[in-house]
Parts: sequence; structure tokens; C-alpha cells
Amino acid sequence: MAISAVTLAELSAGPHEVRPDTEQDVYFETAERARRLDVLQRAEHEFDPIPFDADATRAYGRVVTLLLTRALHRDKDLPSRIAAGQGP
Repeated sequence: MAISAVTLAELSAGPHEVRPDTEQDVYFETAERARRLDVLQRAEHEFDPIPFDADATRAYGRVVTLLLTRALHRDKDLPSRIAAGQGP
């Protein structure tokens, strides 16, 4: 079985995006980081990465732009939160 290289890269970012307990009350920080690491390690073990070529890169850019544009219409503070590393 295979997985897109960009999907694997996004999974790799996941454990680093866990917010501290002091900033949210949806999950426990250490448990969520461990869960995300488990998902990443399972994906790395189970799947072969499919290269992410130039055409896929362009399509991904269009999708991200569309999603951010829609999010901006709903959330005017989004650019400042992204710049502060708080994500969309």
C-alpha cells in the first residue's frame, strides 16, 4: 500500500502542532502528542511514499489557497494567528 509523500509530511508535522494544556481543554497534551506519533509511526511502517511531483504540488497549492480564502471570509484574524504560529 502507498501514501502520498505530502500526506506523510503532514502527519510528521502533527506531533509538533499539539497545543499545550494551558491553551486548550480538548485533549491532554502528552496523550495527544503520543497518539499523533503513533499514527505517524504506523503510517511510516505500513505505507510506501508516493512522490509528490510538480503537478501534484500545483494542485495542492490551489486547494490550500481555496481553503484559506474561505477561512479568511469567516475569520478575519486568521492571518495574524498563522503568523503567530497558531495555525488556521
